[in-house]
Amino acid sequence: MIRRDDILSTTWKALEAGGSRLGHALLDRRLRLGITGLRGAGKTVFCTSLIELITGGRDWDERFPLLSRERRPIAGRILPVPGWKPFPIEEMRARLQAATPDWPPPTAEPTATRIEFDIPADGLWRRLGLSGRRIDIELVDYPGEWLLDLALLKADFASWSRETLRLIDLSPTRTALSREWRAEVAAHDLSAHLPDDTLFSLHRGYVEFLRRCRFSDPPLYLLAPGQFIRPPADIRAETDFHFFPASPAGERKAARGSAFAELEARYQRYRRRVREFYERSFQGIDAQVVLVDVLEALNQGPESFADLQRALRLCMESFDYGPSNPILRWFRPSIARIAFAATKADQVTRNQWNNHRLLLEKLLSEQVRRARAGRVEIEFFSVASVRGTREVKRMFRDRPISMLQGRKKGAPEDIIEIYPGEVPADLPGPDYWQRPHRFVDFLPWRDGAARSEAAAPAEQIGLDELLDFLLRR
Repeated sequence: MIRRDDILSTTWKALEAGGSRLGHALLDRRLRLGITGLRGAGKTVFCTSLIELITGGRDWDERFPLLSRERRPIAGRILPVPGWKPFPIEEMRARLQAATPDWPPPTAEPTATRIEFDIPADGLWRRLGLSGRRIDIELVDYPGEWLLDLALLKADFASWSRETLRLIDLSPTRTALSREWRAEVAAHDLSAHLPDDTLFSLHRGYVEFLRRCRFSDPPLYLLAPGQFIRPPADIRAETDFHFFPASPAGERKAARGSAFAELEARYQRYRRRVREFYERSFQGIDAQVVLVDVLEALNQGPESFADLQRALRLCMESFDYGPSNPILRWFRPSIARIAFAATKADQVTRNQWNNHRLLLEKLLSEQVRRARAGRVEIEFFSVASVRGTREVKRMFRDRPISMLQGRKKGAPEDIIEIYPGEVPADLPGPDYWQRPHRFVDFLPWRDGAARSEAAAPAEQIGLDELLDFLLRR
C-alpha cells in the first residue's frame, strides 16, 4: 500500500529536481568576449592572464580583492573552439613564469579558446539548492593590426583611397615616407591597363611605406590594410589581394580593363575576406574589451598620440553597440557592455592609475557618448595583466615619493628604480609636449626562480575589477 507521505515526498523531490534543472537553464550563461586592441596593447598577455585568473585563481581576498565573492570562478577548465587554432596558453605561461620571464611575441595568426567555469549561486537560487551557475567564455586573439581593417567595410575603394591619400598629405611623417612610392605611382597611367608585375611592384611599395610608418620616429597607428603589415601567407602570395590607394584621375567611373578598375576589384575581394573574418570572430558578442596603450603613445609625441586617437575612433565606429530585443538578438546580435582598459598600469605609480584611466576616457569621449546613448554599459579601467614593477617609497626633499622598481626591457639583469612621472588626466595640450615624461617599458617581475605549475598566477592590476564588471548579470 502506497502511503500519502511517500507520494508527497516523491512529488516534492521531482519538483525540486525539475526546479534545479530549470534554475540551471535560467542561470547558465554563455559570454562571448571580443578582445580588441591595436598593436602593442597587450591582447596576448591579457588573454593569458584572464585564463590564468579563471582557471588557477586562489587567495582571492589577497590577490584579487576587487572580484566579488559571488563572481569568483570555481573549477575553471580550458576547452577547444571548433575550427580555430587553440590559444597557446602553455607557451605563454612558460614565457611569463620562466626564471628570466619575458613578454610573448606579437600575435602572428588568429587563435581562440573557451573557458568553462562555475560561479556560486546566490539569493533565491542558493535557497533552492543550486550550488552555482555555469559561465562559458570564448576568447579570440588575432594580430592587432587587423583591427584597422574594420573601417574598410564601410568605404568603397574610391572613398578609402581618397581618405588615405588625404591622411598622407596631412601627416608630416607620412608625407616624408611616401615620396618614393607616390613618385612611382605617378609615373604610371592608372586609367590604362597595367601588367600584374607592375601592379605588384606598386603594391609592394605601399606595403613598405606602411611598415616604415610603423617603425618610424614617431611611429604611427592608423596603417591600413592591417593584413598588409602582418599578412597571412595567402595575402602575400595571391595576386587577388595586391592593391594600393589610387586616384581615378578625375574619372567618374574607372574604364573596364584599366589598372584602377583592377585595383577596385581586388579591394572588394579583400573586403569580403575581412568581413568573413570579423563575422566569424565577433558574431554573437555579448561584451567587448578594448585594450589601449596610451602611455606608449604619450612617449612618442603629439603626432603619434593624435594618430592613436584617430585609429581608435575609426575602429570603434565600426562596431554595433546597444542592447536590443532578446528575440531580435538571435538574428542581429549587438554589444551591450564594453570595458575600456588602459594597459601597462605597472609603468606608473598607484596615485596615477585614475589619471591613466581618465586619459583613455577623454581619448574616446565622442564614441563613448554615442554608445551610452544606446544604453550600453561602459566602464574604464587601468590595468596591468602581468605586473612588472614593485612600488616603493623614498624620501625626496624631506617628502616621501612613490618610485618603481623593475627590470627595464633590454636590460634584464639590472633592477632599476625610477620616478615614473605623472599621467595627464585630459588630452595633452602644447604645454605637455614641451616636457613630456618617458614611461619605461618593464619586463615581467622576476622573483628569482621559475614558478611551478601549481604556483599562484602572476600579480596583476585591475584585471579582477574588469572581470567583475564583465560577469555582472
